[in-house]
Amino acid sequence: MVISIFSIFVTSISSIFWGSFDGVRKHLTQKLNHWTLLFYLSFFFSLVFLIWILITSSFNFSNEYILYGLITVVLNFLANYFYIKAIDLSDISSTVPYLAFTSLFTALASFLILGEKLNFLQVVGIFIVVFASFFINYKKDDHLINSFKENKGGLLMILVSLLWAISAPFDKLAVTHSNVISHSFLQSVFICVLNLLIVLKSSKSKLISDFFVAPKVLIGGSIMAASALGLQFYAYTLMQVSIFESLKRALAIITAFIISSLYFKERISLIKIIATIVLIIGAFLILNGN
Repeated sequence: MVISIFSIFVTSISSIFWGSFDGVRKHLTQKLNHWTLLFYLSFFFSLVFLIWILITSSFNFSNEYILYGLITVVLNFLANYFYIKAIDLSDISSTVPYLAFTSLFTALASFLILGEKLNFLQVVGIFIVVFASFFINYKKDDHLINSFKENKGGLLMILVSLLWAISAPFDKLAVTHSNVISHSFLQSVFICVLNLLIVLKSSKSKLISDFFVAPKVLIGGSIMAASALGLQFYAYTLMQVSIFESLKRALAIITAFIISSLYFKERISLIKIIATIVLIIGAFLILNGN
């Protein structure tokens, strides 16, 4: 599948939205219970996609969709929870880079599930992206392995990477047996229901009052993320899943760095800047290896 300028554009917009949404989630984790936050995000996701369906009258899915759709719901439900936990434990700039492992895991999952193959340069590019992300947290006079082990949020983010990587090929199959908007809506609704059940069961739940803690950020962030998700599923129809995920991670990491520096005042060291440049080189190889 040839990578077009248009597919790169769609991927770029989706990636920037995702990177920006990382900042939104970090902000919200400081104000809301994890499960309550996940409920409201998935609720507004569902609302955005429902409005989209009503406007376009494009709701559709086949019987083959059901299995793939359920698999993606379970995987994304778990991944979203561990993601929130990860950025709550550590800085965005120290955790989000580990999502680059999604590139490697997705390449393997896409090959096993979809039969998608990469050429030599693309494989090299993916390994460069992963390698650079591993050095993001390196500190002078510190042992690299110790830096890695001490970053609890980073370790959780690798688990998130694995869950999202396995989900991605099934998302592509789900879209094939429905369409972008239908899959986005159904996935969001089921995740919303699962989150609601957990929130209602929790004794710490303050569902209504929690909404008014940061209503504008919740709604605005949800619209941003819903747009990112819809564009992501659409991009799956334009290019190989592993290529999209590799480019997405590189661009999202750069966006998250900018946000963490400007808004959260997190320190961006020289090694992080160098590693980011290496990420860009890896993304360039992935594109030009096609």
